[in-house]
Amino acid sequence: MRTGVHGESFRLVLDLKGAVSCAVEEVPGSRDLRVVAAPLCPARPPERIDAPHPLLRAIEPSCDGERLVVLLAAARPIRVESFSLPAAGGKPARFVVDLFPAAPGEETQPAQPEPEQPELVQPEPVPHRTGDWRILIDPGHGGRDPGAVARGLRERRPALPEGGEQVRRRSG
Repeated sequence: MRTGVHGESFRLVLDLKGAVSCAVEEVPGSRDLRVVAAPLCPARPPERIDAPHPLLRAIEPSCDGERLVVLLAAARPIRVESFSLPAAGGKPARFVVDLFPAAPGEETQPAQPEPEQPELVQPEPVPHRTGDWRILIDPGHGGRDPGAVARGLRERRPALPEGGEQVRRRSG
């Protein structure tokens, strides 16, 4: 679970492993919201965060059987938007919840229609290396770039002029 502040808005991100269903629910009789992720119940749920943003009194994660339930205790009317991101580019699948201050008279809970079935987020398969390993080193020095130079030592030997020979000088 990660959080971020973007001006007047607040973002909650759940990093997911495996096929996890996520949804945002209203808490009846209050402004509060619940983010529910199942099946997902970490051995050690994230800790409570008090007053992380002017929109929230607290964030209270807990495990309810096989579900992670994150209570977003609203401090004032809020508008919510949520979406899922598939695993890609070495990043895990994520469920993102954005909270915004509600405009006067605006519907405050949730901004998107409730899905009939919560979306399943499938992680990207992790590539497994098989066979021999090959390590290539490319210092990237060419042309006039001498590479690193320190205490008279050079990382790269200077290029010889066309048809030229390397002459070693002895100091004496």
